[in-house]
Amino acid sequence: MDSITDEEKKMIEELRRRTINEMTPKMLEDVSLCYRFAKARDFNLGLAEIMLRKHIAWRKEIKLDTILTDYEPPEVSLNVNHIMLTPFTKILLKPK
Repeated sequence: MDSITDEEKKMIEELRRRTINEMTPKMLEDVSLCYRFAKARDFNLGLAEIMLRKHIAWRKEIKLDTILTDYEPPEVSLNVNHIMLTPFTKILLKPK
């Protein structure tokens, strides 16, 4: 990100300013997030904003930021004894 022009920096800051209220704390920590979306849309601010807002909505829809802490397995999987099957393609025998 060192070779960013001043104009591109302004666009990135504007994109961040426009979407900061929808971003999660985890997203705010990512300093390159707005740069990546701006670059993906050739620094077209309108297109980058649309793309980023869709990304934020998708993250909220699938609960990406809380999936590890809020996940509860389905009840059916709690009642099943888990068996791990390991397929063998070759049986190794000791020579006699």
